[in-house]
Amino acid sequence: MLRELGIPTIGRNADTLKRKIKEYNIDVSHFTFISKTKSQKLYKKSTEYLTKDSSISSYKLKEKLIKDGIKENKCEICGISE
Repeated sequence: MLRELGIPTIGRNADTLKRKIKEYNIDVSHFTFISKTKSQKLYKKSTEYLTKDSSISSYKLKEKLIKDGIKENKCEICGISE
């Protein structure tokens, strides 16, 4: 909605918009509430990053491997788990 009105989507503009929608009791039931950036950032499985030219940091890859159940959340050296 901000983009359609020509208002920057930075800062507190979204919060102000939400507050005004509530204040004026505007019906937004027909809105989808899925931004283009969120729909483009759909979750990618860790196996999609296991390529030679992957652009993911080792820390983020480790988090994804743990989330996908491929790796256990434990220290590689001493074996202590969180």
